[in-house]
Amino acid sequence: MNAKEATMTILQKMGYEPEYDEDGDIRFPFQLKTIYVIIDEEKNYAIVLLHHFHEIDDDTEAQALTACNKLTRDMRLCKVYLEKDFQHITATCEFYFTDENSLENSISHSLEVLAIIRSHFNDTMRDYMN
Repeated sequence: MNAKEATMTILQKMGYEPEYDEDGDIRFPFQLKTIYVIIDEEKNYAIVLLHHFHEIDDDTEAQALTACNKLTRDMRLCKVYLEKDFQHITATCEFYFTDENSLENSISHSLEVLAIIRSHFNDTMRDYMN
């Protein structure tokens, strides 16, 4: 079983309903958002991506950049960044895996981290807005 197939099985076992998108990446609903899992089979590398979880406007761009920097600095395994469109925030967890067990553990941990990112981001934005 290759890593994409293993990821589908792992996510189904966790109770999610994953599917392949038009690019062949895996996506599934997660806390009213969509999570993407991008697997590089050759490098045994995965990206778990919470795409566009927060929208910003011109008035909050500086605070959003500051919040992204703080969360990326303070949280392990996670990157939080402003997309190239300067309107959306995305978070990723990226990791290497050695086998199916490490893939499963890393996906599980990544989902735990991404589950709290939104609330931490909103709290951090609120702190910088006041």
